[in-house]
Amino acid sequence: MTAHSLSLLFNLYVEIGRKLAMGVRGPTEWIYKTVREIVKERKRSGKKQSDLLQLMLDGEEADGGVGHEVRSALARLRTQRVTGVVLDLRGDPGGLLDEAVETASVFLDGGTVVTYTRRDGPTQRLDAVGSGDTSTPLVVLVDGGTASAAEVVAGALQDRGRAVIVGSRTFGKGSVQEPRMLSDGSALELTVARYTTPTGRSLEGVGLEPDIDVAPGSDPAVAETRAVEVLTGLLADAGSATGGRG
Repeated sequence: MTAHSLSLLFNLYVEIGRKLAMGVRGPTEWIYKTVREIVKERKRSGKKQSDLLQLMLDGEEADGGVGHEVRSALARLRTQRVTGVVLDLRGDPGGLLDEAVETASVFLDGGTVVTYTRRDGPTQRLDAVGSGDTSTPLVVLVDGGTASAAEVVAGALQDRGRAVIVGSRTFGKGSVQEPRMLSDGSALELTVARYTTPTGRSLEGVGLEPDIDVAPGSDPAVAETRAVEVLTGLLADAGSATGGRG
């Protein structure tokens, strides 16, 4: 593993079905690139060389949705010899279940992403779509704001042994709502199904327990630093495994 590879740790910020930002971690800063406009920039207090520039993409405007954009982004970043991925799902309230499946599929090669049981029907299984990247070291950041479809992504990657989950326990929303129109023109969201992770874990009211815990309420930089440390270790392990092959 070279110093160059460590300077190209790829970070994806995904709000499922809504917005996307991506970037490359350099030696002293996060440099974010995207195909759309910059919508937010903020500085980390007390760290002059750790500015965070977030470029977000409205998923509703993206052809193919956020899952498609994540897949395309990863493909583009491979040309920059990106060697590791941090998927940041902190504060992500979720979105469309189909987008969650598509996003998880980027890092899986078939197999179950989520199962769900409707109140009026049998349990159904949603599998990963297409052939995903199963070799690039992957860390997923979560917190108490990670909910619903975002938990589906994290849970699938954790259960399938595809990623190390870093952060604090997630929100715990494992249900599916659908709108029902009322006679006065208003809509009522009804719970019509509940979903579970590939190993059968229910998320409702429980959430996901990270593999590497970060105390709730910690400065975001603490979790990010821990994620990069874990990813660096995964990269070192991957390098050792590759070097040991004859």
